[in-house]
Amino acid sequence: TQFRYNDLLQDNPDFRCAACDRSIGGVREFSIRRARLVFNALPMDQVNVKFEIDLVNDVGSQQNYLQMRELYGDIFLDKGKNAWIRVGLAKVPYGFENLQSSGVRLAFDRDDALNSGVPSERDLGVFFVWGSTRAHRTLRKMTDSSFKGEGDYGILSGGIYNGQGANRAEANDEKHVALRLSYPFLLPAGQILELSAQGYYGTYTLTPDLRTAGVAAPEGYDFDDRRVALSAILVPRPFGLQAEWNWGDGPRFDPAQNATVNGTIDGGYVQATYRILLPEGRVLFPYARWKHYEGGKKNELDARYYEVDELEVGAEFLVIRAVELTAAYVHGERRFEDGANPDNLQAADFVRLQLQLNY
Repeated sequence: TQFRYNDLLQDNPDFRCAACDRSIGGVREFSIRRARLVFNALPMDQVNVKFEIDLVNDVGSQQNYLQMRELYGDIFLDKGKNAWIRVGLAKVPYGFENLQSSGVRLAFDRDDALNSGVPSERDLGVFFVWGSTRAHRTLRKMTDSSFKGEGDYGILSGGIYNGQGANRAEANDEKHVALRLSYPFLLPAGQILELSAQGYYGTYTLTPDLRTAGVAAPEGYDFDDRRVALSAILVPRPFGLQAEWNWGDGPRFDPAQNATVNGTIDGGYVQATYRILLPEGRVLFPYARWKHYEGGKKNELDARYYEVDELEVGAEFLVIRAVELTAAYVHGERRFEDGANPDNLQAADFVRLQLQLNY
């Protein structure tokens, strides 16, 4: 569970990020960003079932509605559990930070650039994972040893999924296809470098709830939706470096035409951190992060157009195993435009605070 206060020293209430944290800007408030409950079952040695729900979601002006985040079954194809098929609502294998748990991530929110490709990180479909025993062991170590890993998605992973996003009905007859190739290299002094290449393609349909009256669009509101991304992750042992970038095309609002069009996307982030071990099992992670994005966000009104440049400097402090404190200074410049607000460039400086409870 994550408790937040985002508006310390906030100098522009019109600076917002709907896909990041809706309590940024506007009325100054305390907020609960996440309240997750996870259930795992092992009905057989070769089958695993996971069910995750979130108790914190917005519906209009009301808050805290139950939402399904994940519900899937893993069917292992070998006794060593090196390969498995995953069926259900699950994370799409695209991007390190998209796969990384929000409870593990240092930065307050995921990167705009890669996360806009798979909003909510999840979709309904059929996925597969394969990796060597050594690779699976290393990937699990990256998470279990507080090295800020993404979890075990093997060397090769991919899937076929609806493509409209988590908890949204399919809107066309086309399916999205994703593929990810990743490997964790063991370096001298116990350091780990994970390199990944991934991509996806499909057709995205802008549904009626995401359209503004009078905004033009192609017939059927169908758009090409395809991207490729590269990731390089050096785990913090003690110095860490994390970089991801993606390119592609998809729907985006064009204020000059007052239309949603097929447009290019480009963006990513670079993050540096340092892992400081303190007495009694405490850990401090100072970090700095810069991110950039130009392109649309397909799951927002009119595929809202964004230009983002943002710097975040902060630190996460593991007080005890169950309690984490994070504070960060943010300087951001965001252009976010749609049919209802076609000329909107905002800049802000503010400090964010978070208390996370692990259970």
